[in-house]
Amino acid sequence: MRGFCEKNENVAYSPRQDQLAFDNLHYSVEIWNILTGHRKHILRGHTERITGVAYSPQGDQVASASQDTTVKLWDVETGDCSHTLTGHTEWVNCIAYSPNGSQIASGSRDCTVRLWNVRTGECHISLKHHDHIWTVVYSPQGDHVASTYNDPDAEQYTVRVWNVAPGDCHYIPAGIRTDGLFVYSPRGDQVASTKGLCVLLWEAVTEKILHTLAGHSDSVSEIVYSPQGDLVASAASYEDTTVRLWDVETGVCLWILSGHSSRIWSVVFSPKGDRIISGSKDKTVRIWDVGARTSRRISSGHTEKVHVLHPSPNGDQVASCSDDMTVRLWDVATGACRHILRGHSKAVGCIAYSPRGDQIATGSDDTMVRLWDVETGRCTHTLTGHCRAVSRIVYSPQRDQLASYSDDGSVRLWNARSGYCRRTLYGNISRDGDALAAFSPNGKQIACIPKVGAGDDNYAVHLYDTVTGRQLWASEGHKRWVSSIMYSSHGDLIVSACFDQTVRLWDAVSGQCRAMIQDFQHWVKDIAWIEAPNAQYVVAGCEDGVVGMW
Repeated sequence: MRGFCEKNENVAYSPRQDQLAFDNLHYSVEIWNILTGHRKHILRGHTERITGVAYSPQGDQVASASQDTTVKLWDVETGDCSHTLTGHTEWVNCIAYSPNGSQIASGSRDCTVRLWNVRTGECHISLKHHDHIWTVVYSPQGDHVASTYNDPDAEQYTVRVWNVAPGDCHYIPAGIRTDGLFVYSPRGDQVASTKGLCVLLWEAVTEKILHTLAGHSDSVSEIVYSPQGDLVASAASYEDTTVRLWDVETGVCLWILSGHSSRIWSVVFSPKGDRIISGSKDKTVRIWDVGARTSRRISSGHTEKVHVLHPSPNGDQVASCSDDMTVRLWDVATGACRHILRGHSKAVGCIAYSPRGDQIATGSDDTMVRLWDVETGRCTHTLTGHCRAVSRIVYSPQRDQLASYSDDGSVRLWNARSGYCRRTLYGNISRDGDALAAFSPNGKQIACIPKVGAGDDNYAVHLYDTVTGRQLWASEGHKRWVSSIMYSSHGDLIVSACFDQTVRLWDAVSGQCRAMIQDFQHWVKDIAWIEAPNAQYVVAGCEDGVVGMW
């Protein structure tokens, strides 16, 4: 699975097995549906780097920890932030849910572990340590919390076990040793800890070392038990780019998972234990089949940089486009390349599947748009007319039209079956951002954003008739360039977000501004329209990480 993250330091697999949550470089958490390959939510709100991501045991909530000293609790279904847990005075390094999901523990550089009520967001216990907290974990029964910190009077990390109810601390007498990581087995009868290049497996009651798992060439940075407790997966830092799978009973390494080209930041098991998911600095997330000992990934094949990955509507296929002038269609289940689409003479920068998934359109720096049959991989039409690179392609909801956007400042409307150019719309159309233009729900209109830098007279949304190509209206009101636009679900409103720190709602017929939202401190980047049973909402995401709903 490739193309949707720049750097994954924290990855969490949902208990329901249908989602992955991970951080990105923009202080936010992304939730993806792994069955369809589609992104469900971008959770924005933190103001510094994310340090931890965790699903609740029920899978209905995601918690994120950050260097901004807070922990945020998010509703998985809506993407709303239900609580922001404040109280730490330094970075929050780690988080963990209690087994029943009613409590969450957070460990911080402020030398405390805090226990929070998930329902109310209140902190009811604060446990003081002598140094920064690096790991926090609940026992399987939920009656104890174990934490690790760097003891300034010792050369290694110290583990403390706390009775959760009264908050009393008691030390493990013999001292299970670790240099950073410490996890319980699912049954609670075993403990795994890190020690340099090795993983140590301990018997929890007697604190006897059962096995020393050696093989990594760098310090071990991640350890995790399988849900059944019979396997342990470990990953190392820096030059060692492998995940190792160990048999808990024998201590034997069963499998070395090779494939990542850079440091691995996070490793998790699926709830059934049949898959391992790893996130790496190499900008990929890989899904590994534990039983078959194979990587369920999109195979390599491109000879130059891959620009875009686009899943098919039914999720069984992914298309990738590259500087090598080709597009490749991959089978998600097997990782096999179904077709290589050759024909462009320069880099391919954009791709789009038709709503039915039977056709794919590609746009290239060679100024052309090509239409391909997904089943055969044959090019059915070559669409010419643009005089500069094609930067984006969008299908209409009715599947009969295709809009292409070019650096030449134009939008061309094509018949998706015949390849005939129906209309050419000029006017310094934008090439920046994800929402360059939007079809109305009935496909009879298209709203376009002026190109950034086109001049003060182009701080507007332009609406065109897709049949005649006639401009119906240009909005008036925004004081800077528009960054994103979309239609309401019924098509009666057009919503625009702007660099002037506002969101405006326009009447799709008259072009009059019906409402303006000004509750922003930075420019508004993304917008979405949400239909609820008894209400309609506009959701806006701001450059400073703030997300609001009206």
